[in-house]
Amino acid sequence: MHLGLGCLLQGGKYEIVRYISSGGFGCTYEARHTLFRKTVAIKEFFVKDFCNRNEQGYVEVATQGKVELVNKLRAKFIDEATALYELQHPNIVRVTDVFEENGTAYYVMEYIDGLSLADLISQKGALAESEALGYICQVADALSYVHSKNRLHLDVKPQNIMIDRNGKAVLIDFGVSKQYDEANGENTSTLLGSTPGYAPIEQVGNNVVDFHPATDIYALGATLYKALSGVTPLAANLLACGDELTPLPSSVSSATRKAVEAAMDLNRRKRPQSIAKLMGILAISPRPFSREVSSGEKLKVDDDATLLKDVGGQQGHVKTPFAAETDITHKPVNSRKSNKSIPFYAIILLLILVVTAVMLFVGNTGSYEHRSVVKEPRLKELKSEQKTEDEPEYKPEYKTEPEFADRVFNVNGVEFTMVAVEGDEFEMGSNSGEENERPVHVVKLSDYYIGETEVTQELWEAVMGYNPSKFEGYPQRPVENINYNDCNEFIAKLNELTGENFKLPTEAQWEYAARGGKYSKEYRYSGSNEIDGVAWYDKDNKDTGSTHVVKRKSPNELGLYDMSGNVWEWCFDCYAEYKSSEQVDPKIDNGSGSERVIRGGSWGRSATRCRTTYRGHAFVGISNFNYGLRLAL
Repeated sequence: MHLGLGCLLQGGKYEIVRYISSGGFGCTYEARHTLFRKTVAIKEFFVKDFCNRNEQGYVEVATQGKVELVNKLRAKFIDEATALYELQHPNIVRVTDVFEENGTAYYVMEYIDGLSLADLISQKGALAESEALGYICQVADALSYVHSKNRLHLDVKPQNIMIDRNGKAVLIDFGVSKQYDEANGENTSTLLGSTPGYAPIEQVGNNVVDFHPATDIYALGATLYKALSGVTPLAANLLACGDELTPLPSSVSSATRKAVEAAMDLNRRKRPQSIAKLMGILAISPRPFSREVSSGEKLKVDDDATLLKDVGGQQGHVKTPFAAETDITHKPVNSRKSNKSIPFYAIILLLILVVTAVMLFVGNTGSYEHRSVVKEPRLKELKSEQKTEDEPEYKPEYKTEPEFADRVFNVNGVEFTMVAVEGDEFEMGSNSGEENERPVHVVKLSDYYIGETEVTQELWEAVMGYNPSKFEGYPQRPVENINYNDCNEFIAKLNELTGENFKLPTEAQWEYAARGGKYSKEYRYSGSNEIDGVAWYDKDNKDTGSTHVVKRKSPNELGLYDMSGNVWEWCFDCYAEYKSSEQVDPKIDNGSGSERVIRGGSWGRSATRCRTTYRGHAFVGISNFNYGLRLAL
């Protein structure tokens, strides 16, 4: 049993928004800092084998004989969290607060908006070598820093590596992390966990004597193996008995193979004894790498290697290089060798040109800016350009460029994200729903963008200079109390500010995105068959309550929030009956059509109306505190 949604901690300082997961020693939640309105993650000490939670949320020890042990573990939990507060590294999750409450302890961390490396591998299968090394080198840099503090992580695995929206890898979950010293080994006494496949042989037996950085290096090598092969490595005790790992793909370079083999050596003393030495093996290949350099040493960069970032962090340590931190596709490195190194002045000149170009761009766009972000590669092969007389004249357009990525905009200081949606064909409507959801018909859509969230009060006010909402005063709630004509006026001003072509989504674009696009799992609601996890709606059909802050429920398969519930969303199309014929990029515009489509249900409507196929409609001049909008582009 975990804390319920809406539960307040620290006298209302933190509000539980979503339960994320549980482990042997704790529960993790998404929460909101109510004063700063910032999303955070909170880890709660809860030993599932020994603890219970009563109806008031108070944690109790189930067995009297375990009270002393649980108290000791809780004290260690607090000590370790306090120590982690001191770790300041861009690739390590930050701990920001520690406190005791409800008979247990909590620590607060930054919230990583992304997905784990395990989830990424699950979605894509084996990763390209350049992409896998990009993530591993970032984690290696984090571990090198951790080891410099005489600390071990002891649970490095794909599940504990988060990939954020910018492709940055962040090492999380230091729940079994330990302090050690060079002479006497490990010197903390919290229980030790191990994950089969990623824990070396010395850790499998729960032997806490004489730990060393080589323990984490084994886990890092096993994580790289998983990323390259898509296969979970065999447990170390099985390998010790003679079982063998599935071979890595033939495309993997010899240097990377050697690095994996060295890191996963069963004999701890034969593994690389530091992260720098492991990265030194990878440096044989023209791939991203990180290594320590002595004072005054010049680091040679080949033409076919990625440019190294500036020397930073600890003196004499070169940070992990990335060709483009916002691009997690990691384009393959040119394998042709060059006899020349890049002149230093050429690099400086290139940087000057780039900075100048950016300054000119910002100067010409006033208070507006945008950038592209890749969550994960979402590329699609071009459809055949052959056409027959039976095919429509206009065909959907599919992009294959890596630039087709999520775009982040900033208007007058307010940032919002447009999610890239790959076009495809889908069956629109439902034969088991309301009459106006029939018949089911095939729709083909081109690529487009759609808002990650509903337009917020903050964004509306930044563009329009006023806030029409009934529930005014909550910047991160959706704007409401607007009609169709208000939406078009807002979009016209937004386009004037940005020079872009924002619009309301067509009904087909809205439904396809709500279903999850090409990643759809055919859920009843947008993101789940269980509505409570994804939507704010009128649970008791009493039409009471209000809107809610966006992004407080789980997203759907495309990473879109609140497409079920919160507020109805105006669509471009005039309301009309469906046709059974196949359609390409359909939109229905009868000029001044008196009724337009609204979609998604709202906080004031029942679960039925929050289904992805449910069709609402409203007169264009009607404003309502249930009505809002989501942008398309």
